Amino acid sequence: MATRGEGECSANDESCVADDGVEPAEVVLTECQDTEKDCKYWASLGECDANPNYMRVNCAISCNSCPKPRVVSVEERQLLEDVAKFGERQRVEGDTYEDTLEVIRKTVAYMNNDVYGPNAKHQLSENILGECVNKDGLCAFWASAGECDANLSYMQVKCAPSCQSCHMIDINARCPPLADDIKPALLPGELNAMFERIVEMAPGNQTADYEIEENMTNYSVVVHSRPEPFEGEPSRERDMEQPPWIITFEDFLTKEECEHLIKMGHNAKYERSKDVGQLQVDGSYDAVESLTRTSENAWCSNKNDCRDDYVIQKIHDRIAKVTNIPPENS
Repeated sequence: MATRGEGECSANDESCVADDGVEPAEVVLTECQDTEKDCKYWASLGECDANPNYMRVNCAISCNSCPKPRVVSVEERQLLEDVAKFGERQRVEGDTYEDTLEVIRKTVAYMNNDVYGPNAKHQLSENILGECVNKDGLCAFWASAGECDANLSYMQVKCAPSCQSCHMIDINARCPPLADDIKPALLPGELNAMFERIVEMAPGNQTADYEIEENMTNYSVVVHSRPEPFEGEPSRERDMEQPPWIITFEDFLTKEECEHLIKMGHNAKYERSKDVGQLQVDGSYDAVESLTRTSENAWCSNKNDCRDDYVIQKIHDRIAKVTNIPPENS
C-alpha cells in the first residue's frame, strides 16, 4: 500500500494511505457460491421464494442473490474482527447488511460489558463462559431476522452472543424446577386410555359408515402389542409386568404429503443419524455417530422455515387431533 502526502490521495484510490495513518474504506468482494449440490434443482421448484432465508444465502448463484461489492469502513472491519473473538467469524452481506452489522455492534458491546465487564449482569461459570460463542457464521444474520425469538431452543444456546443470552446456556436458567402445584400432563391410567381411544377412533378401524373429519385421512391402526384390560387403580408394578403398547398407523399420510416431507428433508439437508452421547455444559447431549446405525435424517425446524410450511402444519394438526397433544408440546 502506497503512502502519500496531504492532498495526494484521491477519493477513488483504494491503495493509498495518507500521512495521518488513517486507512480509507476498502471495497470487499463477497464470495458467492452454491454450497449445496441440489441448489439448482431446489431453485427450479421455487424454493428461492418459498424458503428465502436459507436459499438466498446458501444457493446464492442459483437464486441470483449474490451480494454486491460493498464499501467496508475501518470501523466495520474492526467490528468483524472483534466479534470473531466470540466464536465463528460472522457473514455480513446482501440486503440485510446494515441490520446484521447492527446486531454485531450490539453483540460486541454486550460481550465486553455485560458478560466480561467488571459490572457483568450475570455471574457465569468458566464452563458457561467457554460455551458462550457464536457457533455458526450466520448467527448475526439470523438474529437480525428475528430468529432469537422465533427459534429460541437453538438460538439462545448456539448463537448466545448474537441473542445476548449467555446466561440461558445454563440448563437451570432455561428449565427451572417446576412448582409443586403443577398438574401432570397425563395422570395415572390416562396414557393407556389415550391408546385405547386412538385405536377405537381410527377411521379405517370403524365397521360402520364413518364421516372423516376435515384434514384427516382414512387411516387405520394396527395393534402389535398391548397390556391386558384391567379394572382398579393403575400401578407401576402392574405396568412392569404387562407388555407395552406398540401400534402402527397405516395410510396416515397421503402420497403427496410423503413426497413433500421428503423434499423438505432435502431442503433441511439429510445427515447421518447419530446416537445420544455425553451430557454437555448447556444441558444438551453430544451426538455420536454409530457404526451400526446407517440411516439419514433431517430436522424440520423454524431455523430452515420448515415449521411454517403449510403441509407440515397440516400434518402437525392431524397428529394433535389424534393424540390430543398440541403441536408445541410434541
